[in-house]
Amino acid sequence: MTAIIFILAIITSDGQFVVDASEIKVCPDRAQFEQEMNGKMSSGEIKGWTAACIGVNKNEMMGIPS
Repeated sequence: MTAIIFILAIITSDGQFVVDASEIKVCPDRAQFEQEMNGKMSSGEIKGWTAACIGVNKNEMMGIPS
Protein backbone atom coordinates (compact mmCIF):
# COMPACT_ATOMS: atom_id res chain seq x y z
CA MET A 1 0.00 0.00 0.00
CA THR A 2 1.42 3.40 -1.01
CA ALA A 3 0.85 6.55 1.01
CA ILE A 4 1.61 10.17 0.10
CA ILE A 5 3.55 11.99 2.80
CA PHE A 6 3.78 15.79 2.82
CA ILE A 7 6.85 17.17 4.59
CA LEU A 8 7.10 20.85 5.45
CA ALA A 9 10.16 22.46 7.04
CA ILE A 10 10.02 26.09 8.17
CA ILE A 11 12.50 28.49 9.71
CA THR A 12 10.39 30.68 11.97
CA SER A 13 10.83 34.42 12.35
CA ASP A 14 12.80 33.81 15.56
CA GLY A 15 15.13 31.31 13.84
CA GLN A 16 13.65 28.03 15.05
CA PHE A 17 13.59 25.07 12.66
CA VAL A 18 10.20 23.32 12.60
CA VAL A 19 9.41 20.16 10.62
CA ASP A 20 5.99 18.59 10.11
CA ALA A 21 5.07 15.48 8.17
CA SER A 22 1.62 14.07 7.55
CA GLU A 23 -0.15 11.60 5.30
CA ILE A 24 -2.34 13.30 2.70
CA LYS A 25 -4.61 12.14 -0.10
CA VAL A 26 -3.38 14.65 -2.74
CA CYS A 27 -0.34 16.92 -2.87
CA PRO A 28 -1.19 20.63 -2.66
CA ASP A 29 -1.08 22.72 -5.81
CA ARG A 30 2.58 23.69 -6.09
CA ALA A 31 2.13 27.23 -7.49
CA GLN A 32 -0.54 28.13 -4.95
CA PHE A 33 1.46 26.70 -2.03
CA GLU A 34 4.65 28.50 -3.12
CA GLN A 35 2.73 31.76 -3.39
CA GLU A 36 1.32 31.31 0.13
CA MET A 37 4.66 30.42 1.71
CA ASN A 38 6.62 33.11 -0.16
CA GLY A 39 3.99 35.61 1.02
CA LYS A 40 4.69 34.53 4.61
CA MET A 41 8.40 35.11 3.97
CA SER A 42 7.75 38.55 2.47
CA SER A 43 5.63 39.57 5.46
CA GLY A 44 8.33 38.38 7.89
CA GLU A 45 6.11 35.67 9.38
CA ILE A 46 8.79 33.08 8.48
CA LYS A 47 12.41 33.28 7.33
CA GLY A 48 12.46 30.26 5.03
CA TRP A 49 10.75 27.05 4.05
CA THR A 50 10.93 23.91 1.96
CA ALA A 51 8.37 21.20 1.26
CA ALA A 52 8.07 17.84 -0.46
CA CYS A 53 5.44 15.28 -1.34
CA ILE A 54 6.78 11.74 -1.41
CA GLY A 55 5.27 8.33 -2.05
CA VAL A 56 6.00 5.75 0.63
CA ASN A 57 5.29 2.04 0.58
CA LYS A 58 3.66 1.54 3.99
CA ASN A 59 4.37 -2.19 4.01
CA GLU A 60 8.11 -1.62 3.53
CA MET A 61 8.10 0.99 6.29
CA MET A 62 6.62 -1.52 8.72
CA GLY A 63 9.01 -4.31 7.71
CA ILE A 64 6.34 -6.28 5.90
CA PRO A 65 7.50 -7.78 2.57
CA SER A 66 5.66 -6.26 -0.39
